[in-house]
Amino acid sequence: KGAAPVARGGLEHCLDATLPKHLMAQLRADTWELPAELRWLAAVGKIPLGEISSTFNCGLGMVLVVAADRKDEAMRLLGELHEEPAVVGMLKAGPPGGGSCVVVEG
Repeated sequence: KGAAPVARGGLEHCLDATLPKHLMAQLRADTWELPAELRWLAAVGKIPLGEISSTFNCGLGMVLVVAADRKDEAMRLLGELHEEPAVVGMLKAGPPGGGSCVVVEG
C-alpha cells in the first residue's frame, strides 16, 4: 500500500521507492488514454512505449497501491473528491534478483 507521484524517471520508475523488492507492478497501457502530445511524439519519432514510459508520466500524475479488497472503497472516495481514478494494473511477484519494478504492457 502506498502512493507515488509520477515525475522523475517517468512511469516506469515511479514505484521504485514504494514497492518492496519482491514485487513488481504490471500496468496495462490500454486502461488509460495516453495524452495526444505523447501519441504524436511516439508516432513521429518512432519512439517505443518503453522509452516513452521511462521518460514521461504518460498521463498518470499519481499511482496508488491499494489492497484488492479496498479497491472499490478507494475508487468511491477518489470519485467523491472529483478525481478520475482508474485501475491501471496489478502487483505480482518480481523477477528473481530484482529488476524494474514497473512493466508497462499494451
